[in-house]
Amino acid sequence: MKLYIANCTNQMRVVNTRPPEHRNVWSQPIDVGQQALYISANLNRLQIDAIIEQQGVYGLRSCNDFEHAREKGALYEMLYNIDEPVPYKMHLAACEWNEAVLRARGKRLREEAAIATSRAMGGPNIGTPNAANQLQMSVQEETPATDHEPVNEGVRIDPQYGVA
Repeated sequence: MKLYIANCTNQMRVVNTRPPEHRNVWSQPIDVGQQALYISANLNRLQIDAIIEQQGVYGLRSCNDFEHAREKGALYEMLYNIDEPVPYKMHLAACEWNEAVLRARGKRLREEAAIATSRAMGGPNIGTPNAANQLQMSVQEETPATDHEPVNEGVRIDPQYGVA
């Protein structure tokens, strides 16, 4: 049997496993947006199950899980398929899915940060006039290394309702 693993992240991944009945660690690098035949060897079912179990905590998921049971907000960092390569359209869809999930998480994080900052400053209903003088904040702007659009959004906080 053959095990194909697709990297659906924007980072190079190295899949390290220790299959049963082997003393050495097997290592397979997989470049961004690529997939690889794991170790280029015929594996038995026990070895494949061990690899899937060991790598599950690092984001290895079955193509069937992605195709039929996508969990809202879940990342599908690596997809695997047995005996056949991961279909290109599924691999691309997983990359796009992950991008959308990460953008949503970033937006939620920025909203939560704005709410926390608003509360730290006191807001009009809390009545701490010197809170703005006591708040310490630092902002670091970095030039993106990719061609993605920079995030340029504002969050307005309504003290009565939260994020407006």
